[in-house]
Amino acid sequence: MKRYLLLIVVLFATAFSSFAQIEDEIQQSKKEKIAKGRAYLLEKFIERDYEKVREIKDYLMEMDDDNYVALTPFEQWHILLWTKEYDALTETLRHSDSVYFASYEKKVFPEQDDLMRRLYYRSAEDEHLLRFSLNEAQLPEEDRAFLTLFLDWLVRSENNDNQDNWNAEADKFLAGYPNSEYEWFVRHWIRKQYVENDWGWGMGLDVCGGFLTGSLKDKFLPIFGFGISFDVLYKKFLLNLGYDIIISDTKIDQPYSGGIYPAGSRDNVMNFYADLGYRIVDNRAISVIPFVGIGGAWDTYGYGQYDKPNLSELDKFYTTYQAGLIFDIKTHGAFENGVIRIKYNCGLAPINGSISTVNVISVGGTGIIRNNKRVY
Repeated sequence: MKRYLLLIVVLFATAFSSFAQIEDEIQQSKKEKIAKGRAYLLEKFIERDYEKVREIKDYLMEMDDDNYVALTPFEQWHILLWTKEYDALTETLRHSDSVYFASYEKKVFPEQDDLMRRLYYRSAEDEHLLRFSLNEAQLPEEDRAFLTLFLDWLVRSENNDNQDNWNAEADKFLAGYPNSEYEWFVRHWIRKQYVENDWGWGMGLDVCGGFLTGSLKDKFLPIFGFGISFDVLYKKFLLNLGYDIIISDTKIDQPYSGGIYPAGSRDNVMNFYADLGYRIVDNRAISVIPFVGIGGAWDTYGYGQYDKPNLSELDKFYTTYQAGLIFDIKTHGAFENGVIRIKYNCGLAPINGSISTVNVISVGGTGIIRNNKRVY
C-alpha cells in the first residue's frame, strides 16, 4: 500500500514540475517577451523617459527577425524621432522600399495594444517639440529637408488640403534632390497624385421644383417633384440623361368628351431630358457645367382615369429644347467620388404657335465612378 501511495505522490510531483516548466517556458517565449517589452516601453514613454525608451527599443529590435515583428515601421519612426536618433531614422527610411515592406507580410505581429495610438497622439500633440529638436540637430541639408516633410506627413491627418500641401512640398523636394535615396518613399508614401480617367459614369437622385411660363402657366400651378439621372463623362464633357416626375395642379377647368376636369385637380408631368455639357470650371472643390439639350414633357391626367375612361384625351407631349447650368460641389470622406448637384434647366416648348418654358431647379446627390489612376 505504501508503495502505491509513494508512486502516486511521485507522479503528481512529476506532473506539477512539468506544468511549472511549461509555464516558465511560455513566459519566456519570444512572443511573450515582445509583449512585455512593448508594455514596458509604453510605460516609460508615458513617463517621458526617452533614454530608457531608447534602451527598450534596442532590446526589442534584437528580437525583430524574419519571423517576428517587435516594433512596426511606424512605431519605429515615432520612437526614433522622440529619442533623436536621426541617423538611424534616415538610414531606415532610405531603405523603406517595396521589398522592405513586403518582408513584413509573413511575419508574426505583436498582439494589439495601445503603443501605436499613444505614440501617434503624443507626436501630433507635441509636434512643435519634435520640430524644434529636428531644427536644432546637425544634419545634412537633404536629410533635414526630407525629415521636415516626413514629420509633417507622419503627424498630420490625411485630408485633401494636407495632401495638396504634401504633394507640393514633395515635388519641391524631388526637384531639389533629383537623385535622392528618399525618392521611393516620397513618391509612394507621401506624394499621392492621380490622373483622371477619360471615361466615367454616375447616377444621382434629386428633388426639384420650378415654374412655367406662357400658355403652360395659364393652365398649371408651380411644379414640384423628384428625379433620377445618369451621367456619362468623357474628359471635360458630361452627358446628363434623366427624367423628373413632376406634380402640379390645374388652374382652369378643362373639357373633354367625358365631362369637365375641374381646376385644382391633380396633374402629372414626366420630364425627360438629354443634356450635353462642358466643364468650364473644374477643381478639387467644384465643377461648373453649362449645357444644352433636348427633352420632352409628357403631361398626363391619368389620376382618376379608371372612373373617367376618356380622361386620357387631355394628355399632351411637348418637345422641349433646353439650356442651363450645373453646379457640382465635390464631396470627400465617406462620399469621396460624389457631388452635391444643383442644376437649373430652362426648357423651351413650342405650343400653339407660341413659346412656353418649363423652368426646373433640382438639388440632389450624384455618385461618380471614374477609376482615376495614381501616378508616381
